[in-house]
Amino acid sequence: MFARVSLNTCATILPLYLDVVSGYVTESGEGTSIAIAAVPLASYLASLLFSITLQNWITQKFRNRLIPMTIAIFVTALGSIPLIFLGNGDLRWMVYICSALQGIGNALMLNTGTSCISDVIG
Repeated sequence: MFARVSLNTCATILPLYLDVVSGYVTESGEGTSIAIAAVPLASYLASLLFSITLQNWITQKFRNRLIPMTIAIFVTALGSIPLIFLGNGDLRWMVYICSALQGIGNALMLNTGTSCISDVIG
């Protein structure tokens, strides 16, 4: 349940953050900025690449579900906490890196949580 809450929160709050806090708007001030679509795309691509390449290795290395879930929580927090300090400054481009970290953490968390559910079902 925590994995779904984390994923839904990151996915819904991020466009609002980009629009209101970071001030990503078009040059004319009308319309929608490309960053509102590009930042979630960076998150989804990072989570896809992580799931394809490193998810299996982490699952086999640790053999339990607690350590990967702890790593997932840490990586998601590592991607979320810097967003507080970025704001509307010169470091706005770092939102792409933070979004990719959130995507990796959410992918690990969601895959680990889904495997826990499959273990319970049997």
